[in-house]
Amino acid sequence: MNDKTLPTYLLAKLNVKDPEDYMNRYGMPVLAQLEAAGAEVLAASPQPNVVEGEWDSNWTVLIRFPNMGSAMNFYNSDEYAPFLSLRKNELTHDGTALFIEGFDPAALGL
Repeated sequence: MNDKTLPTYLLAKLNVKDPEDYMNRYGMPVLAQLEAAGAEVLAASPQPNVVEGEWDSNWTVLIRFPNMGSAMNFYNSDEYAPFLSLRKNELTHDGTALFIEGFDPAALGL
C-alpha cells in the first residue's frame, strides 16, 4: 500500500536473557524515545495467548507508529542505534522484529 498516512506497527518477539536488566537498560530509555517519535506501545507481554502455531519467545511487543516513514526513521536513528546494538548483542537472543503497514480496504478497492 505504501500510504504515508497509514499507521505502521512494529511486532517483535524476543528472547530476553534477564527481564529486569532488559527493562532497566533498554525498555525504559527506549520508551521515552518511542514517545518522542510519536509511537505508542499497544501491547507488551512475556506470555501472549498463542492459539495457533508456536511462539518461541519470552517477550512480545506491539508498537504503533504514525506511518512507515516515522517507523523507519526511528529504527535507523542515531539516538536509537546504541540501544538497538545493546538489545541485539547483549540483552536478547533469537529475536524477530518486523514492520507492518496498516490495512486500508479502500486502497484495494474493497
